[in-house]
Amino acid sequence: MERYIIVTTLCKDKKIAEGICDTLLIKNLVAGCQVSRVDSKYWWDGNLEMAHEYKLEFRTVESFFDMIKDEITELHDYEVPEISAIELRDANDEFLEWVSQNTVESYSDDEEEEEESDDGNDFGLL
Repeated sequence: MERYIIVTTLCKDKKIAEGICDTLLIKNLVAGCQVSRVDSKYWWDGNLEMAHEYKLEFRTVESFFDMIKDEITELHDYEVPEISAIELRDANDEFLEWVSQNTVESYSDDEEEEEESDDGNDFGLL
């Protein structure tokens, strides 16, 4: 049985945050994304820093975490981004079904379409 998770990261640039959300949604790796502006304090290079950041939260399935982590790492604007996940527990069945329909099934359908249309072109073009 698939486990459901919330993946979290923080960005300093709103456009980067929106790009990460759009990429993960378009690839059907997440069912939804929430972006909130937050004030953060943290240690960096021995100094106590304060920054305005954008907190991203994604609803998804655990089996996609490594792919999501790779996409976030590629697009992120931090040298050391936080990419963490917590398990969703005791959620209502309708919500979990929505997550499944918009990740697992959608991603599987996209993979099948790519395999069916494989014409030997390794780049998926034409």
